Amino acid sequence: MLVAARNPLDMEHCHVDHAPPVRYAYLFSGLFVAYLATLPVIDALRSDQGGAASILSEASSPLLGLFALMALVLVYLIMGGFLARHLNGAVALFVVGVGFSFLSAGMGGIHQFAWSDASPWLLGVETVCWALATFYLVWALNRSSGGLPDVPHDWKTEPIGSWASLSSKPSLSALACSLIVLPVAWVLLADDSHGQVLGAVILASFLAGMAGRVAAPKLDPILIYPGVVLVGGLAQLVVVSGWSGSLADALVEQTVPRFLYVMPITWVAGSLAGVSMGVGWARSFISEPPGTVADN
Repeated sequence: MLVAARNPLDMEHCHVDHAPPVRYAYLFSGLFVAYLATLPVIDALRSDQGGAASILSEASSPLLGLFALMALVLVYLIMGGFLARHLNGAVALFVVGVGFSFLSAGMGGIHQFAWSDASPWLLGVETVCWALATFYLVWALNRSSGGLPDVPHDWKTEPIGSWASLSSKPSLSALACSLIVLPVAWVLLADDSHGQVLGAVILASFLAGMAGRVAAPKLDPILIYPGVVLVGGLAQLVVVSGWSGSLADALVEQTVPRFLYVMPITWVAGSLAGVSMGVGWARSFISEPPGTVADN
């Protein structure tokens, strides 16, 4: 039985039942905290050029920036666990994704990166590293919150985030859906402005999240989040391996490969926010698990 279309931030299925005003109060409070938490991180990522660096390795003090980012992930883990308990896991990850979007907006983009004369290989390498951090964040939040309320969790299912669960055929099918981001993002990366780049990754991740949720409707979506970041980083490495020249010259000539527009934090932000929305919308296309009563 198909359920009716719902808002991607549907909060009807909560671990703790709250009235709608309370749920939205939690949501907007979480967004506000997510924004405030990025301010000291942006300051810690200052580069020699004056503004916040585009990537961690370009910061004036990469070690300070690393500690600031680790602290931010810890704050988001605590906040996300709280929101997952009172709202649901997808909403919690959406809020975390919006937080990283604030961070991405405060950091430099391809212009600052190109004029810093940094190696474009750093983009792909750092993005791949962020795929690992994204996996840990999503895995930890799903483990601590008990997963999505509309996914069956009983003795017949593998424990959330276990090797058996992550390596199962449905989980790998969902992971394969992360490849959707590449053609969609490439088409949408029409220019290198911050808003355009972030929007392209969010929309591409949204479609990947929908596809991944439909591909594995009875499994908590974990691998699809880091999968988006991973394929983005690998795409950047492939592009760089077949491209040579100066990024600054290419920027002036408007010949920079499109995937190099996307900074590592932008891949993370787009994945967490976009996939979470896609997971929410996908409930319109999947059957409720046995024992679940569809809402009116």
